[in-house]
Amino acid sequence: MKKLSLYAMKMLPWLAASVCVAWQASASSSLVRPQAMVIGPQLVAQSAADLAPGSSSTAGQPTSADELVIDDLTDDQSAQIELIFEEYQPQIEAAMLTYEAAAADLLDLLQPATPEADLIAARETVLDAERAVEDLIFERNLMLRAVLTLDQRQVINDYLRNGLGL
Repeated sequence: MKKLSLYAMKMLPWLAASVCVAWQASASSSLVRPQAMVIGPQLVAQSAADLAPGSSSTAGQPTSADELVIDDLTDDQSAQIELIFEEYQPQIEAAMLTYEAAAADLLDLLQPATPEADLIAARETVLDAERAVEDLIFERNLMLRAVLTLDQRQVINDYLRNGLGL
């Protein structure tokens, strides 16, 4: 058996005490669960206004042709882009209102006595409404992209990438 150095011999009691303290802390923490774990995750949003469909998909997306900065647009391209926004923006805004209403309904249902089936159905409604907003934005961006030349498409590709969370 090897002999321990003088330093190791002096440190042995400290090491043993540290192991005991660590074991005791570990054992006691497993007996008492933190309150957050007992009640489950909390909903951060306090109202439907705090929610936004797929935050990455709507954040920073243009809401009008004026918000697009694309070099060397022809008059025809500018007119087509205006028409695309005129067609899609009211649909996107209506879909956002539907989403916000569905989210508000879900938040209202988050009560202790609400049956799980009702919460599941309300969540599905929120997810469907969210998907409708995201689909409209994606379709609009594809329509905008189709109007542009290959060199001009990078701006729209960035919006598409952002909308997909990439």
